[in-house]
Amino acid sequence: MGNLVNNFSKDIIRLVKRESTPLTNMIRDMIEEWRSIMPMILDLGNKSLKQKHWEAMFSFIGQEFIFSNNLDLHKIRSVNLLSYPDLIADTVATVGSLFSQRAAC
Repeated sequence: MGNLVNNFSKDIIRLVKRESTPLTNMIRDMIEEWRSIMPMILDLGNKSLKQKHWEAMFSFIGQEFIFSNNLDLHKIRSVNLLSYPDLIADTVATVGSLFSQRAAC
């Protein structure tokens, strides 16, 4: 998915250079926003994240996490979780290292 966004970004940048219009500029801005949050979205999709990890992240940002199967990008954006890239990266890194330690045993 990240490659797809990068390819769209390259295409729109070429298009903006040829013909800059309000529409091409708006599309470029939208793609750039996706490029900036894509690594966090991919991290948050890590299947090793458990309810306790979500609770810890939500608690850190002052939000209550209510477990549900309806957690989606809209909810994540509404609580502004994507404004904490270091929190997301650290949480996923911790989960990854715990998973590696368990696999080694």
